[in-house]
Amino acid sequence: MEKQCTSCGVLKTHEAFHKRSASPDGLNASCKTCRSTARKGYQSQKDYNKYYREVHRESLAVAKREWDLNNREHIRAYKRLYRKLEPVKHSHWDAKKKASRLKRTPSWLDKSQIEQIKVFYWLRDDLRAVTGMSYEVDHIVPLQGRNVCGLHVPWNLQILPADVNNKKSNFF
Repeated sequence: MEKQCTSCGVLKTHEAFHKRSASPDGLNASCKTCRSTARKGYQSQKDYNKYYREVHRESLAVAKREWDLNNREHIRAYKRLYRKLEPVKHSHWDAKKKASRLKRTPSWLDKSQIEQIKVFYWLRDDLRAVTGMSYEVDHIVPLQGRNVCGLHVPWNLQILPADVNNKKSNFF
């Protein structure tokens, strides 16, 4: 029996096609030769894309930053949706972050210093309520920095607007 390849249009024997159980005839729509050619073309396109990203790294980064600034609400909505769709992942990340904070909280802190830490979080929430802007409690020396790791202590905390803190990221 023969079958016509959907890519090249040539009639070929059944041996020229890969098996595919989802098809009515049990064979792939395009022949082995056409599929092989398509895969090679895909690999060369992949190589070109990699080369293009390397050559235009700076301009692509500028364009991404610009897009991010112009589409903040879209990004926030996407993150909220993702957080709802992946609650297990986020609860894991939140627990990991909390554990890191607890691990970096020294046992020698007295009650007044622990209260000072709580005041930072209270002030952050109060600032949000009063100004309507988003604020975050930032560690001046990051808890999980690449070169240096700070402690979760009152003198290592500051309150920053969320956008400033996000720009700072995990840097000292």
